[in-house]
Amino acid sequence: MTTSTNKGLMKATAIVNSRMEFYCTAGRGTQSFVSMELKETFSENVQVKSTDGKTYFTIQNTENDLYNKLMSLKSVERIFVQCVLENFDKLDRRGLLTLLHKKLGDVVSWKKCMDTLYKVEQNLTGDEVKQTDSDTEYEPARKRTKWTFRVNCRFSGFAKKQLDNKKTSKQMGVLISKTLGWRTDLKNPRYEINIHLSDDTLSVGIPLYNKPLSERTYIKYCRLRTPIAWIMIKLLHIQYSDVILDPMCGCATILIEAAHCFKRSSYIGIDKDMSQLKLASENIDFASQHSVDISLIHGDARNISLLDNSVNHIITDAPFGQNHKVPGDLQSFYVDVLMEMYRVLQPGGRIVILTSPKLCEFLKTILKLSSELCHEGDINNSCRNDADNSDSQLKSMSHNDLDHVCDNSSVACHKQLTMLEMLYVYNVKLGETDGCICVIHKLYNHG
Repeated sequence: MTTSTNKGLMKATAIVNSRMEFYCTAGRGTQSFVSMELKETFSENVQVKSTDGKTYFTIQNTENDLYNKLMSLKSVERIFVQCVLENFDKLDRRGLLTLLHKKLGDVVSWKKCMDTLYKVEQNLTGDEVKQTDSDTEYEPARKRTKWTFRVNCRFSGFAKKQLDNKKTSKQMGVLISKTLGWRTDLKNPRYEINIHLSDDTLSVGIPLYNKPLSERTYIKYCRLRTPIAWIMIKLLHIQYSDVILDPMCGCATILIEAAHCFKRSSYIGIDKDMSQLKLASENIDFASQHSVDISLIHGDARNISLLDNSVNHIITDAPFGQNHKVPGDLQSFYVDVLMEMYRVLQPGGRIVILTSPKLCEFLKTILKLSSELCHEGDINNSCRNDADNSDSQLKSMSHNDLDHVCDNSSVACHKQLTMLEMLYVYNVKLGETDGCICVIHKLYNHG
């Protein structure tokens, strides 16, 4: 190989090493929020590409305070340094194994991955490691034999049917050990190498931290995935000194997450279940070292003990009718709670509700029908559903049905509900359960 060729390879390697590649896992339906947070955090230094369940992003090597910025991300579950990302057409069993052996035996990919990992670790410790020309190649003499690892394989689709997880993990472990000179350790490895193989994509990565970022260090009891809580909070657009209410706060997961992100606001949690309030109190005490300002009230979301127009925003994880039962009919319960939310919420404020797809459709329907009744056909069509814009899925409900769920105060109910406008609906995944985040706006009364 000529000297000029060597210099060209060194220059190309330097260009590649100026970019650090990562990916993160997140719940389905949340990728747009992950992309938004990454761009807010790293501005023009990041390039983002999202797929179903993963978001791949590239950061410039010049980024300062890299580790802390990565670990501060709230919308993600885990972050990985990307070792391999390969898209492919459909392969049979032999083709899949050939792909795995080729990519996991490629020292160039490992060199690039470990360079990024070193950079992040240096950023954390503040140590500076000098890079010489010899670092442009991964020499066997420089293998770190004391380093340990384990392999975690996850297959989906066709690959899951064709490959044995345990056997393939062992084979890949032997291959990586030969390639890098590392030693396998299933109990306490330095690095965990995650391999995910689907019908058309192979991704390999090393997690930056041994625990998911979604396991917040400042929350003792967590009843809702914290990335979902954070997304709901972001949709409120909280401002300095705002008063935020959760009328069905449970153990106060959402309020603690909000108070940690927006410390200069005040938070009120209401719940009728004393056992939940006890957990909420313990949660708040646990988080008190982070200076959270949360007040708890024993009360009913259908009869909130607060003054009219006294809170800026409302946020809650509403009952789906599965784990938490409500007195009477669930739809009537929702209407009663919605009317109380309207009463205590200031004009211009937002209501963010996490509920089931079925109950989300019910909320869209009653707000739409209320507008019909009060404006004689002037239907508010401003609802924008980011997941499904079709009105054909709205639950069939007549005006008489609406009067029924509004009980004996139907006129007042219609007038109040017509001042609430459904802005957005986001479909999200809650483990195996489907959920919807509904964003409702209280209009200003100009008449």
